[in-house]
Amino acid sequence: MNSNGDVQAFYYNLKADSWSEKLVKPQHYQDVSVDHSYASSIYHMRQLGVIDEGSGDNRFEPEQAITREQFIGWFIRWSGIAPSKNEPAFTDISGSAYAKEIQAAYQLGVIALPANGKFNPQQLLTRQEAATIIWRMAFNHTGAKPGKAAISGHTDSWALEGVRFVIAKQLYGLEVVEGKDGTFDYNSKQPMLKQEAAALLSRFADNLF
Repeated sequence: MNSNGDVQAFYYNLKADSWSEKLVKPQHYQDVSVDHSYASSIYHMRQLGVIDEGSGDNRFEPEQAITREQFIGWFIRWSGIAPSKNEPAFTDISGSAYAKEIQAAYQLGVIALPANGKFNPQQLLTRQEAATIIWRMAFNHTGAKPGKAAISGHTDSWALEGVRFVIAKQLYGLEVVEGKDGTFDYNSKQPMLKQEAAALLSRFADNLF
């Protein structure tokens, strides 16, 4: 309890010793109102310290496309994995502000090292790339099973498992809807927006198992 008598943390013993901490309410962005379609996800991630603090005027720019390096930065903070201290495996990330997070993601096995050795950190992240990162984390580290979902549209073969998993677990916001034929078009090859990335990570945090 704090000096005002408010609960700040509590300890409990269920299957193992555990504790929980009460987080402070996140500061609101100027361009994300409380009734914004993605507000709950964005502020969930901000409260957890996952997403950046925003621009100098405290704007999140929710409909801006996210880069590959920025998403990995968010993802590593979300995972709780410490940034890597090892030399970068990729040849083009030394100048990236997220170089240590990218290396950590590589060591975690959620991104692969291509033959040319490049990560292309400032390239826009596609939705199927994001889904594949989520799937690799779920499969490799939580024992998740492949998802069964009927998808439409165009998805590369290497990303099918990831997209199906994300659809099956409903790890998306309002940008994905079920078609009349029961299939879902994930718009796999489109760039992922920041608000969509927040929804993906927020829902994944609530649906790990």
